[in-house]
Amino acid sequence: METVLNGGEWELKQYGRLKGAGQSEETTSWKIFNTSTKSGKLILTILNTGHFFISQEHMMLEGFSLISAQTWLKVLRKSDWLLFGSNSKQKSRIFKVQFTGESEEKRMENCHSCLQKLQVFIDLQNCFLMESSHYRPTDGSVPIKQITQCVMNQQSKGLDTSENPVAGSEELGMFIKLCLLDEHFPVF
Repeated sequence: METVLNGGEWELKQYGRLKGAGQSEETTSWKIFNTSTKSGKLILTILNTGHFFISQEHMMLEGFSLISAQTWLKVLRKSDWLLFGSNSKQKSRIFKVQFTGESEEKRMENCHSCLQKLQVFIDLQNCFLMESSHYRPTDGSVPIKQITQCVMNQQSKGLDTSENPVAGSEELGMFIKLCLLDEHFPVF
């Protein structure tokens, strides 16, 4: 069996799921899972058949098919983190993963490798990759307004609004604000 049926498998340092996505900011919180000797390794698996899984030991934390994902799934990359956002059948779901590695370079490499496998199922032109120098701050921080503009500009270049899982700029603004307020989300 070559890398999980010719797919890919990556060990994660952390997986977080936003509880109450799509609701008011006061009712949302992150449920965080970490790799540890007690609870086991977090593993992200993408099969060649298009199945996406995140598991810890014998418990599946996330699982769905990527077959039509480009119509409902968005991915944001920051350093060695991927943030996934989806809207399907009036339900919003947001989760994030951080990759493991013995160095920052190795973690970034693992993140990039996962993105390459996702590219088979999702048009990365419709994903938000926040890695270009245009979005890098000089003092270590980026205003929420600039991030919102970045995402909105990228969004307008992507799918038309009938296929876009983000309903409007208000929801997108809340989504970005929640990410930035999360203590475990990478600093911008």
